Formats: sequence, C-alpha cells, structure tokens
Amino acid sequence: DTVPILQVVDSLGQPIPGRTEWADARRLWFHPEGNWPETTLVLAVIDSTRLHDRRGTPPPRQPFHWRFHPLSFSLMGSALCRITAPGADWSSHTCHLEARATASKVTLLRTAPVDSTFEWEMPSGGWILSAWFDLNADRRWTPGALSPFGFAEPRVYLTDTLYVRERFTVEDIVVRF
Repeated sequence: DTVPILQVVDSLGQPIPGRTEWADARRLWFHPEGNWPETTLVLAVIDSTRLHDRRGTPPPRQPFHWRFHPLSFSLMGSALCRITAPGADWSSHTCHLEARATASKVTLLRTAPVDSTFEWEMPSGGWILSAWFDLNADRRWTPGALSPFGFAEPRVYLTDTLYVRERFTVEDIVVRF
C-alpha cells in the first residue's frame, strides 16, 4: 500500500473521498466525491518527496500544506454559454474555456462542447473569457512555432468582461470562432 502523492482531509483529519489525476506534467487535480460542507476547513498535503523539477532535482523533503475553506454555494452564480465554430467540423477536437478573474489571480478552466448550450457555475465577480481548440490534446493553448513551423491553436477572447452575480445566471454568452 503506497501513500498517495496528494492527501485531502477535513479539519478532523478524516480523508475527503475523491480521485486524483495528473492534468499534465505540472498540474495535479483532485475531484471530490460530492459537495464539501461549507464550514469545513480543508487541508491538502502534497508529498514533495515524490516530486522533482524538470532537471530531476527533488524539492526539500517536507510536505507542502494548503489550507482553505470551500467556496460557499451561496456565493456562486452561473453563465449560460454556447461555443460556435462555423465552417470546419470542430466537434472532433476538445474546446477549452478559460475564465480569469478581474479582481484576483483566480483562473477557472472548463472543457466545453461545441455547438451546444451549457451552464458554467462560477464565483460572483468579473471574468475575462477566452476559448481555444486543443488540436494537440495537451490541455493547454499552443501558440505555434517558427522552427519547426507550426500553427497556433485557434483561440478567441470575449471583448466584454462577464459579470456574474450570486445566485443568478448570466444568459446568452456566445463564444464565436
């Protein structure tokens, strides 16, 4: 039995059920099973002894701790979105939406279906939205290259800031490629 690289526990030290997955070589995601109680202090511990940098150098032999309270559902709003890509058949490629908060360093990512309407729950506040097609399936936007030459993945930005209010749904958000 091996110790997981990421442990997520509540304030009493009880494990929070969920699954861990590497999004890519740099990002580790935790998907909880169900909702967390709003008043629970959550502790995430990363076992740094099992990590290393790009050169293979291990970090200091101490776990990384991160404490936080889950966001209250009463502070959430949503956006009713649609992504359209006229012309080519884009349904075989993954489309990612990115929302960057205007008042903090928070970034939200979501995989989105093309040519269908979906609801995206997000905290209240101002958001700058962008979307891109992940043609090389690496889960991040590729800007292209000069040598060897490669095209950038298609990316668009919404020109207006999206303002989300608590317990309200902003409708008619259309991202057009």
